[in-house]
Amino acid sequence: MLHQLTVFAAVFALSAAAPGADTMLLFGRSLSDGVRAGVSLAVGITAGKLVLLSLAAAGVTAVAAAAGPLLIAVKLAGATYLLWLGIKLWRPDPQRYASPATGSAAGSFTREAGYGFGLALSNPQAILFYVAVLPSVVDPGSGALLYLALAVTLSAVMAAVAAAYIAMGVHARSAAGSPTARRRADRLAGTLLMIAALLVAIR
Repeated sequence: MLHQLTVFAAVFALSAAAPGADTMLLFGRSLSDGVRAGVSLAVGITAGKLVLLSLAAAGVTAVAAAAGPLLIAVKLAGATYLLWLGIKLWRPDPQRYASPATGSAAGSFTREAGYGFGLALSNPQAILFYVAVLPSVVDPGSGALLYLALAVTLSAVMAAVAAAYIAMGVHARSAAGSPTARRRADRLAGTLLMIAALLVAIR
């Protein structure tokens, strides 16, 4: 089992750490609104990936395919939300820079985590990734214990990847001490969110 988990962890880590909509969103939100926003998103994204792993393990990809129109609607809604966040950061409230960069309290944990969850589920390529990888690490006679171990492995790898991107975003945010630097950091975050919106829309 250890060899199977190692293979899965390595392949998933490469996929999760690669620059894409998820990682740009984690970095951008951490840069603009701090640790809380990044952690909330990471929890939701991880939960969504666990659901997709379960669907692939259960062999219900046909169900996911049948829900294609719904996934497209969710994906476009998510892309629109990301675009709106990006534009908002390009046109910030001046009061945002009147006090130290402590992060915005507007984004609740539930809302951010829910968005991360929806974003993860709206990616049709993700379930295909699991369908392609699982046969190489799961034997026909594998029991529920292996799937549980895969879920734990996925969560651990995703936590490490998310922590790295969140740390980079928060570090960049803390380095932007002056109002001018913080305004530039917000515009960088806004640009990343708009790029993430494009990636979500076209994937």
